[in-house]
Formats: sequence, C-alpha cells, structure tokens
Amino acid sequence: MTDTSNTTTVGHVALHYGKPEDGPLTAKLFKLMGFVTREETAYPDGTVFHYFLVDPHAINAGDGILFLVPRKNVPRALYDAIRKTFRANQQDEDEVVNDSRAAARENPELGVHVGFLKSSLEELEGIVQRVQHVVA
Repeated sequence: MTDTSNTTTVGHVALHYGKPEDGPLTAKLFKLMGFVTREETAYPDGTVFHYFLVDPHAINAGDGILFLVPRKNVPRALYDAIRKTFRANQQDEDEVVNDSRAAARENPELGVHVGFLKSSLEELEGIVQRVQHVVA
C-alpha cells in the first residue's frame, strides 16, 4: 500500500527558447496540448515568460508547472560559441557533433527531454489532430 501523505511530484520544468519568434509558436503548441496559461510576463526586449499549468483540473499546490522562458544573452552567447567552435551544421563539422547526433538517433532517450502522460490514446490523437489542423 502506498502512503500518499508524503508524495513527491515534479514542481516545474523550465524550457528555454532561443529566437524571440520561437516563444509564441511554442506557447501556441503548449496551448494546443491542453496546457493552461497561468501567467504571461513580457520583458522589455519583447520576449515573454510563459507560465503554464500542465493539468488545469489538478489541485495546483506548486507542481505540474511548465515555464517557457527566453534564453538570454549570456547562455545564448555560450551556445553560439559552442556551435562555432565545433562548426555545427557546417561541411567540416567536428566529429564530436556527428558522434553525438548518431548516438541520439540510436537512443532518443539520450538527450534532455520531458514526457507528458495523457489519460488515453484518444486524447493524444485529439492533440495531434489540433496541431495538424493549425499547421495545414
């Protein structure tokens, strides 16, 4: 028997978007997935901090939260430097990049990711249909 009085849940996950135009598109996808906007805060540079509840029917006790946050200059500069150093997406791309991509193809669980469980296959199919309708 499970004692639910001391349950641990995931409080939040923060996902970062790189280009300013990716924020609204990703937020739209999350809304199509059924996540509910709790808050949107615009920054002076025009980017937006999005706060979603992944399950609008659950008791929100500080868990089930998804943040969609713009990647700011310092981390963006670091990732740009990494891409430049390893010549990512160039003809002479460093072998370490090729190896990393090959490993990810063999094992999709290799990279950082988040999974969301839906209550039924029909619910998931509905999400896919909504997304297909929007992009068609």
